[in-house]
Amino acid sequence: MLYLCLRQTLDWSDEAAFWAQLPVGFAPNLAAVLERVLDGDSPILGCHWTGSFLEVPLNFCHRIRNLERRLLRTPGKWICCTNNYAMRKTEALRTACRSHVHASHWFWDHPSQVLPISNCLSLMNRTLASRTSLRMIHPEDCYPIQVPRLLSRYRQYQHLYRNSLPAPLAWCNPWIAMMHDLMQELQLR
Repeated sequence: MLYLCLRQTLDWSDEAAFWAQLPVGFAPNLAAVLERVLDGDSPILGCHWTGSFLEVPLNFCHRIRNLERRLLRTPGKWICCTNNYAMRKTEALRTACRSHVHASHWFWDHPSQVLPISNCLSLMNRTLASRTSLRMIHPEDCYPIQVPRLLSRYRQYQHLYRNSLPAPLAWCNPWIAMMHDLMQELQLR
């Protein structure tokens, strides 16, 4: 039997709760940068930075696409993706804040109100338990992951956390080490 724990989504209407959950040392002062850039007096309504993914490719095509981006430095389809952008919370931007697709379109349409930040300020860790990794983005349309496939992904994820990250993401290494320890503690039965 397999048990999955899904995190509860943060209540985005509670801004104080959002700021309170950020640990000390979170990224290279990301919270301070966002607070300064997106304050009420600034003409800037959004910013984006280099975002990175730590994941096991979902399939062969995903592996090839990741390799192409790394070697040829081809941009992703969207400006905004998981954890690489922020927008001022206003009623006018409500639709743009709903998804990375809406946000990307807004960023393309309003370049004078967007600040690109050149630093690598986020790392999205797609874990073994993510709905994407388990191929359950739309659970009603998919079949449960088969045990051999799950065990294969488990071994791939154990290997993923063995190495340190490149210099721009060195600030993430303590958390990667914790993920490595966690994956080593997991026992198959």
